Amino acid sequence: MKRSVFRNISVCVVALLTGLAIVQSVWVVRLYNDTVADFHSRVQSAIYKSIYQSFITVNPMQPSEIISININLDDFDLHFKNSLLESEALQPHNIEVLDASTGRVVMRKIESENLKNPTTMEANIDDAMFILRVSIEVPYRKIWNTMWGLILSSGAIIILLSLTFIYLIRTLFRQKELEDMRRDLTHNITHELKTPISVAYTANDALRNFAADNNPTRRERYLEIVALQLTRLSSMVERILAVSVEEDGRGSHNPETIELKPLLQQIIRGC
Repeated sequence: MKRSVFRNISVCVVALLTGLAIVQSVWVVRLYNDTVADFHSRVQSAIYKSIYQSFITVNPMQPSEIISININLDDFDLHFKNSLLESEALQPHNIEVLDASTGRVVMRKIESENLKNPTTMEANIDDAMFILRVSIEVPYRKIWNTMWGLILSSGAIIILLSLTFIYLIRTLFRQKELEDMRRDLTHNITHELKTPISVAYTANDALRNFAADNNPTRRERYLEIVALQLTRLSSMVERILAVSVEEDGRGSHNPETIELKPLLQQIIRGC
C-alpha cells in the first residue's frame, strides 16, 4: 500500500475518534443541563403548589371577596418541603417575602446561612402585592454522581474503539513493513541469483562462440568459471531452502515468516 493511503487512513481514524469524543461530550453536557432544568421545574411546581395550599383563602359567605391573607412562612415551608419530598427535590433553602412595590424584604425564613450553588425563584402572592422568593441549593454534585455510570460507560466505549482503531492501524503498518521487507528480499535474492547465472552464461557463450576448444587453457578457465558460479548458485539455493525449512519448522502461523520456497521458484523461473 502507498504511503498516502496509510496517511489518509490515519487521518480518517483520528477524525472518527475526535468526532465520537465530541458527540459523547455534547450528549453528556446536554443530559446534565436537562437534569438541572428538570430540577428547577420541580422546584417551581412545588412553589406554586405550596402557595395555593398556604396563602389562598376565600370567604365562603362572600365568594367574590378574598379575605386578607395572613402570610405564614412556617405553614408555607411545611407544604413546600412535602412537595419537594414528593418530587425528590428536597434541598436546603431560604424563603423571603418582598413588597412588590418597593422590593423591601418584609418577612424571611432562613434555613441555611450558607447555601451552596443556590438558584433563586420568585412567585407573586396576594394579587401581586407581595413576591415570594425562594433560594434553594442545586445538587450539582448529586446530579454528576447519578451520571457517573453513563460517563464511565461512554468513556469505556471511546477507549475500546480507540484501542481497536490503534490495533488496526498498527496491523496495517506492520503489513506494509512486511511488504517492504518482502520486496527488498526479492530484489536482493534476484540480484544475488542473477549474478552467477549471468557469469555462467557469459562463460558458456565464450566456449561456444570464440573457439575455446583450440585453446585448452582458456577452455579450462571458462569451465572453472562456470563450475565456480554453479557451485556458488547451488550454495545460495541450499542456504535459502535451509532457511525456508527452518521457518516452516517453527510454524507457518507466524505472520512475520516469509515463505522462501515459492519466492525462490518464482525468481529462478524469472532468471
